[in-house]
Amino acid sequence: MRSAKGTRRARLGGVAAALLLASTSAPASAAPGDPDKTFGDNGTVTTDFGATDPDRAFDMVIQSDGRIVLVGQADLATVDVAIARYRPGGTLDRSFAGDGRRTDDLRGGFDRAQAVALQEDGKIVVVGSAFDGSDDMIAVLRYKSGGTPDAGFSGDGVRLLDVAPNADDALTAVAIQPDGRIVVAGSSGSHMLVARFRATGGLDTSFAGDGLRRIDLSAADAAAAALVRPDGRIVVGGTTSVGGGDFALARLKPNGVLDTSFSGDGVRIVRFSAGTDGLQALARQGGGKIVAAGFAAASPTDDDFAVARLRKDGSPDTRFGGGDGLRTFSFGRETEQALDVASQPNGKIVVAGWAWNGADEDFAVARLTDHGFLDSKFGEDGRVTTHFGTGNDHGAAVAIDAHGRIVVAGYARVPLDDDFGAARYLA
Repeated sequence: MRSAKGTRRARLGGVAAALLLASTSAPASAAPGDPDKTFGDNGTVTTDFGATDPDRAFDMVIQSDGRIVLVGQADLATVDVAIARYRPGGTLDRSFAGDGRRTDDLRGGFDRAQAVALQEDGKIVVVGSAFDGSDDMIAVLRYKSGGTPDAGFSGDGVRLLDVAPNADDALTAVAIQPDGRIVVAGSSGSHMLVARFRATGGLDTSFAGDGLRRIDLSAADAAAAALVRPDGRIVVGGTTSVGGGDFALARLKPNGVLDTSFSGDGVRIVRFSAGTDGLQALARQGGGKIVAAGFAAASPTDDDFAVARLRKDGSPDTRFGGGDGLRTFSFGRETEQALDVASQPNGKIVVAGWAWNGADEDFAVARLTDHGFLDSKFGEDGRVTTHFGTGNDHGAAVAIDAHGRIVVAGYARVPLDDDFGAARYLA
């Protein structure tokens, strides 16, 4: 179509050519927050792994060539690690694992992938958990770009580790350092867990002595997100039971020691409410600023989206929100939770998760200005919801592609069980 119309345009001049270009571009009504109708079926995609039980995606990454990788779980004979890769237009990428989908049964029980990252060489690192018959252990997997396990990592592409025997361990975050070492975060028993692996799959003993760092803040702590700063320091975010449930951030030096130049002792607790608040995601902005997103209790039965921004030293960014570095907002129904956050190059912040629509859940996306106000140029007063089908649709991850479009991934009920789901929005 492009070449045929290009021939016609060559015969036109001035105003006529401009009119033709306008008529073949996006519709005049297209606006930030609208579905990108060039993606999948009018802006959405769903993928079934072949069973009648739930398939759920929990994280996503976009490759430099625009291909989109989703990771999560598929409920087959057992619950297995599941990965799907899509071409930029939303169709399954058949150059990945034969048909665009891959599942891995790690220990014959309940296995789940909860986070994914890309190496510079295109290899895909996936982390999560595997049930060993008595409790969950952490799982780190690495795949070649085509979807086959990478034998250069731990011999077979899989590293399983029981950090705390007789207690559950799980990974919920992964980040790749420039030197190829792999930083992961999650929980071990009731503690935050941060670990670093060498590129070959062994624990990096230059980190915390044995490659493992537990952070104990209260009776129950868990990490949900991790960032590696350009200087090698590691920022971990999650939830602590201090105060009944608060955001908790910690910064570690490259050797795994708490960095006391951050908030005085290396740890920052952020409280939104007297109820249970939960940090789910982190994003980095210019000047070393950190954006933390999750949910805050508006009432015992009502959670709202919650976003905090800290300066490089861990202090609240008073230019954000109401002068205290905090912002909460609702989608107008009983409850909603933000599960991921991304920063656009212009400083605007995109937050994604789910919102109750009165009957079930929808994908929910909001965009904030650099100062933390809902961006009126995006969707309806800064907010957009998407309903896929017949039940709960759960947004879990968000990323910005090379064209600035916003991609949200999670799972959608269509029609009788949950499938991987993704939506793309204009920005």
